[in-house]
Amino acid sequence: MALLPAFLLLPLLAAGGTQPASVFMDGFETRCGPLLYGESFDVAAGQWPGPWQELADSAAVADVIAGEARLRPVPTGNPYPLARMFADVPTSDVDVRFRLRMADATRSGVGFYVRQNGGHMLNTVPTGSGYGVFVEGGFRGQAGIGLWREENGNEIPFAHSASGLLDPHADVDYEVRFQVSQQDASTTALRARLWPSGEPEPAVWHVEGSDDQFSLQGISGGIALDSYDHQPGHVTPAHTFVDDIKVRGLCEPF
Repeated sequence: MALLPAFLLLPLLAAGGTQPASVFMDGFETRCGPLLYGESFDVAAGQWPGPWQELADSAAVADVIAGEARLRPVPTGNPYPLARMFADVPTSDVDVRFRLRMADATRSGVGFYVRQNGGHMLNTVPTGSGYGVFVEGGFRGQAGIGLWREENGNEIPFAHSASGLLDPHADVDYEVRFQVSQQDASTTALRARLWPSGEPEPAVWHVEGSDDQFSLQGISGGIALDSYDHQPGHVTPAHTFVDDIKVRGLCEPF
């Protein structure tokens, strides 16, 4: 019997229960939704390429160095140090993947927002809004990966990975996959996973949750990248790094 090509075999394996249907060999299905945005930051050192723009003068450093994006917040902020870069890439139901690294995982966090309105917390009009995934060190006692929403400029966590499941370390590259799916008119489901670069993408989702914040249902918004630092005031915030961003339309609801 002739062997089936890989792109036909993998869905059959998934249906047989060996792995979820959403997981394929390359970890990011090229056959699924259209590529809405991709950025490898393989550009000359300098500013983030368009369409990225800094929001609310929030970044002390926002540049590209050695083929990856670097971001560091100003030492103070309202209500805390948070650098945010925004890109007007329409997103609603999406499948996102990116790489990150933290210079100091004990005090830093990296967030990626979709359905984002171009606001920055309480510092803009309109105030910030969107759904996000957040990878953080142990400064809140919840190291790992979580799901957040921003409403009326307030960032609110609503789901987090199990304690100790994967505590990020400094100067280690990690991959993130983040999916957002409108379930019905009043509910959005979200899920994400985190793993060290170079290792196989896990079949399990490390964090899953749903949310019914009415202002975030059935809408389209841009994307945003956050660099958070837990040390306020006179302490110089630490750098975070992001690379290899891909945003695709979601293959199917989950």
